[in-house]
Amino acid sequence: RREANQFIRIPAENYKLGMIIRAPLHEQDSAVARRPGAGTAGSSVATAASEATKAEHYRTESRMGTIFTKQRKMIVVALHTDHYVAIPLYTHNGRGLVNKRQPEEFVSVKDHRYKEAFVKLSKHDPLVTEMVRDGIDLFDTKSTAHLAYPVSRRYTLPVVHEGHLRSSSLRILVTLYNRYAEVEAR
Repeated sequence: RREANQFIRIPAENYKLGMIIRAPLHEQDSAVARRPGAGTAGSSVATAASEATKAEHYRTESRMGTIFTKQRKMIVVALHTDHYVAIPLYTHNGRGLVNKRQPEEFVSVKDHRYKEAFVKLSKHDPLVTEMVRDGIDLFDTKSTAHLAYPVSRRYTLPVVHEGHLRSSSLRILVTLYNRYAEVEAR
C-alpha cells in the first residue's frame, strides 16, 4: 500500500477531468519583486530575497531572479496529448479573497469531509470534492481555485493524487474555466 502523500508518476491514461493532485508550482517570486529597491541600481534581488523571513526554504536564486516553489493542490481541467491543464488552489495565507481585485476569478473549494457550515468566498457555487484519499489533510475552508491562472504540466511529472471532484462540481469548473479562457483570449 502506497503512502497517501507519496509523489508518483501517474500514467497519462489514468488522468481524468476533476482529478485533484498536489505538485510543486514554480513562480517568479512576486513578493521579492514588489519590495522597495528590488531590482534597482545599488540593490539586488538576492539582497531583497535575503530579507524575506517567511518560507525562506521555498526560495531559489537563479540567473533570472528569485523563484518561489510551493506544493499546490490543483484540479485537472483539460487533457491533451503530452500534458494536462490544472487550476491551482490558493488560500492566500488563510485570508481567502480579502483584498483580491477580481474575486470573480476564483471559486471556493469545499472538502466533502468538512461538516460545519461552509461559506463560499466568491459569487460562484463552490466546487465540492467527492472523494479524498485516506491520509490527505482536510482542505482549508479558504481554499479557492484561481480560474484565470491555469497551469500546464507534463504527464511524466510526479504528483500526489489526492482525490477528485463531484461530477456536478466538475461541470461547474469546466464551464467557468472555458468562460475565463475565452475572456483571456480577447
